[in-house]
Amino acid sequence: MEADEYEEMRYETVKQLEEFQSSLDNISNVTLKSDLERFKQAVTAAIAEAFRTPEVIRFFTRKEPGQLRLKLEQIEREHTFRQIDDAFYSSTRLEILLALKKLGEKLDTTEEVFLRRATAASEILQKIVQDDSEEDKIASSVSGLKK
Repeated sequence: MEADEYEEMRYETVKQLEEFQSSLDNISNVTLKSDLERFKQAVTAAIAEAFRTPEVIRFFTRKEPGQLRLKLEQIEREHTFRQIDDAFYSSTRLEILLALKKLGEKLDTTEEVFLRRATAASEILQKIVQDDSEEDKIASSVSGLKK
């Protein structure tokens, strides 16, 4: 092999390797973007799961405890004047208080009591649902044995 042929072959090989490296870089960028996009979607889903009210989600993600406090005052006023029902008031209040707590805001005593009671009620309901599910499984097992 002559020197010219060697240099030409070497040049072509280096060029192909550079093209290959460029392709690898593009693939890894796509993978990183995909991973980043999945992470963003997971965070968005987690926030949406924790908070149902769009305003609360917006205030929480922007870290605006002052706006959350204003929203809390608004729903308390609407509840006082019977503009919203008890169920909506309780669920929205709970959502706002949880958001405030997750943002590290200090809650007053009545807010803390409300959160504790709501958490305890939720745990009791979950236990009841689990117990009912276990009873259904047992009942289906027993009925399967009778056949």
